Amino acid sequence: MSASCLASSLDVVCYAFGKMADNLNDNQTRSVQSLMTDLG
Repeated sequence: MSASCLASSLDVVCYAFGKMADNLNDNQTRSVQSLMTDLG
C-alpha cells in the first residue's frame, strides 16, 4: 500500500469518526434540551 493511499484511508477514518462524534454530541444536546423543556 502506498503512503498516499494510506493517508487517504486515514482521512476517511478520521472523517467518519468525526461525523459519529458530532452525531453523538447532537443527540446528547437534544436530549438535554428536551429534558429542560419538559422540566421547565
